[in-house]
Amino acid sequence: MSNKKWKSVLLFGVLFAGSALAQTASITPEEELGKKVRAAGEVQPLGESPFGESINLYDGTVSFRQVDIEQPGLGLPIQLARTYRTDDSMRASKFLDWELEAPHIETLSANANGTEDGGGPWFFLNDASRCSNFRQAPSIVLSSGGSPVPIFYLPGHWWNGYQLAIPGLGSQDLLLRDSSNTASPQMPSGGGGVRNFHIVTKQNWMVSCLANTSNGMAGEGFLVVSPDGIKYWMDWLTYKPYRKVGFAQPGFGGVARRVAMMMVSRVEDRFGNSLSYSYDANGDLASIQASDGRKLVLSYEPWQPYGVSQPSTRIRTAVLSANDAPSRTWTYTYSSAQDSPSNQRLTAVVQPDGSAWSFNLGALRFTGGRRADYQVSQ
Repeated sequence: MSNKKWKSVLLFGVLFAGSALAQTASITPEEELGKKVRAAGEVQPLGESPFGESINLYDGTVSFRQVDIEQPGLGLPIQLARTYRTDDSMRASKFLDWELEAPHIETLSANANGTEDGGGPWFFLNDASRCSNFRQAPSIVLSSGGSPVPIFYLPGHWWNGYQLAIPGLGSQDLLLRDSSNTASPQMPSGGGGVRNFHIVTKQNWMVSCLANTSNGMAGEGFLVVSPDGIKYWMDWLTYKPYRKVGFAQPGFGGVARRVAMMMVSRVEDRFGNSLSYSYDANGDLASIQASDGRKLVLSYEPWQPYGVSQPSTRIRTAVLSANDAPSRTWTYTYSSAQDSPSNQRLTAVVQPDGSAWSFNLGALRFTGGRRADYQVSQ
């Protein structure tokens, strides 16, 4: 075959391959939309945890997690999730027996006299250097009913350390960095130096200090950085009532405690997309605002937790809005009984289309309880 014919064949082959490649690579908007419609209509397997259940293999406790709202967008999604834990009925939570998930650092707090009022500074809550002076809680030494023998409460008797809670990832213990651990984010401190991340977790989350809180409370806040570079400003200081702890001593009601919490005020990914968290006068999460216009607003109603003196609030509605869609509302209903922690519980979540999740998990709060009803009603 002559060189001219070879060139003609090669040219035809190149043109044909290019045309075929162009036809293969192109797709119409209708076809792209069809992919999304088909994916939404496919029935997916329920997986290993159809109701969000999880079993702790260390102590056998059962927990449930449900995501009521998840709105994707440019950057970080807005999410409203709840967690039910059978091992802790002592909290005054925003969904009663279910706990509202929001990024935060928490620890238990008490004062030197173990009383609710007039006992002096509260550990962590009144400690201005709570981050830079990251330390173990103190022991509490109390007198009992005029007895000359004092009562000693070591940290292990009333305190459980510091926990970092991230929705969907559970809790991690916060620890002081060991000198052999040199892995650290290289972030400027604002004063010309590099931030010191002296607090870490076993999962390689790093924590540094912020000079101030964002809600005017005295003292420092925390800056948390995840392994994939997401930054959390945990600098909104608040607390919730918590049940007393005490030995069997006549004339003594136990050590008064609070759950001290550094709530998140801002989350930012590596590309500058952010979520801003705002709180009301009670310290309750009021809204989550995304940098692309998405917004979640929560409303509350008053209620009285069993076994604590301070009144509290619980979530009544959650309203999600976006720039390109009408708003949608989720409504939460609760039992009316007030005689025990197991009877103060979330009973239903009514979704925007009128369908509802209904719950009856009170039996799980008792040691001998082994049955709980969990169903969906339309």
